[in-house]
Amino acid sequence: MVIPLAAQLNPDNVDLMRSLVGNRYDFVDRNYNIVMQYRKQEILAISLPDSAMAEAAQTIAITATVQKAKYELNKILWSAPELFDKGGKSHETSTNTIDLVLPAYDKDNQGSKAYTLSAVGVDNEGNKSKAAVMMINVTQSKDGFAYFTLENSAPIPADGNQTYLAKAQLQNDKGVPLADKKVTFSVTGFSKSVSTLAAKNNSGNARVIMLSEDGQRMANPLTETTDAEGKINIKVRSDLAGQGELITTMVNGKKKAVAIQFISNVTTTKVRNVNLIDKQNSKVANGVDSFSYEAFVVDQFNNPLANVDVAWSKNQQDKVILSDSHSKQMLRDGRLLRCVVLLLLSIMWKSVPNMTTRLK
Repeated sequence: MVIPLAAQLNPDNVDLMRSLVGNRYDFVDRNYNIVMQYRKQEILAISLPDSAMAEAAQTIAITATVQKAKYELNKILWSAPELFDKGGKSHETSTNTIDLVLPAYDKDNQGSKAYTLSAVGVDNEGNKSKAAVMMINVTQSKDGFAYFTLENSAPIPADGNQTYLAKAQLQNDKGVPLADKKVTFSVTGFSKSVSTLAAKNNSGNARVIMLSEDGQRMANPLTETTDAEGKINIKVRSDLAGQGELITTMVNGKKKAVAIQFISNVTTTKVRNVNLIDKQNSKVANGVDSFSYEAFVVDQFNNPLANVDVAWSKNQQDKVILSDSHSKQMLRDGRLLRCVVLLLLSIMWKSVPNMTTRLK
């Protein structure tokens, strides 16, 4: 049935549709959603300062402030992954306070280096707060080296006995000596030296060693502590010949380096072995064909020696001749390549027996 427009606009009819009596005839819509919003009460809240700034290797105190707590605070969970990865450390001094030891200064960074420190509070009921966050800005330390030097910088024999004496002193920016400070010494470069042959020949036992001045401690690297005058001395010895650097590093990341060189010990020269270097081990003894030999000349620790006069000899005096009974042409790894043996008789010879050498 069509309801006339006049009836639809009649105020009396409109009033009826807006009443409870009229609503009972309406279509029931059950497709609406009832949304109940619930926000959990904040039981525990803590805060940290916005930021802190200090020099590398310094120790700073950080305190978390309890802003709201229904139950007593039990502990703080501190987190600073990058700072700890760089060598920073933390020591808890109370429930809500830590001493933060800052890492060494990042030499590749210009200006200060910023690290993020976060803290989460935990109460006695196990409730956790939201994380509080602050920035830790690490600047370059003003502490440094007054000097770092060698008493004698000339090359010394790699005899496992003679030593370099390295001297260092630490001071602050005002020139005041820094006592009771740890310094780490290390040696680099020798692994790239040709004298790694010695390490291989000695079953890997050839090495560079640093010792405390009194000889009581030895290591590589070696960590020692400055005396009351901020000074520290160490010794360096080696049975491995080569060149490298002695590096000293402060806890704050500052470094100094000096060049060191250990040379093969000529007083213990010896021929390690003699090798046939021909591709063939048998030739016709026609007075023209020959064999070539090489000698390896080393010191007592198998460090190669160059420019050593080597005398060659053989037991077949009337059947073979040597192109040279002495030779000095030597490669860097200690090989001697000058001895050539001529075969005089017209018969087949294998490589010359009993080829010997001696150092002249």
